[in-house]
Amino acid sequence: MNGIPVYIVPDTPRWQLSADCPVTDAYRAETNAWAREFFGTTNLLKDGQVVERTRPPAFYMNPRTAAALKKA
Repeated sequence: MNGIPVYIVPDTPRWQLSADCPVTDAYRAETNAWAREFFGTTNLLKDGQVVERTRPPAFYMNPRTAAALKKA
């Protein structure tokens, strides 16, 4: 945005298996995929919210806000 860096804050799962849970990689991937679909994701930034930092200048937003700005 006019030469100022834009950082996308990724969505994070509301629930997933702990890294130290003793399961196979395949089971972890399957369970985490199911949990992401069932419980969804969350983001610190709301849709449409843009946070501006002044030093050094930067903008922060979630993926949906970034997509809407690119489309506009």
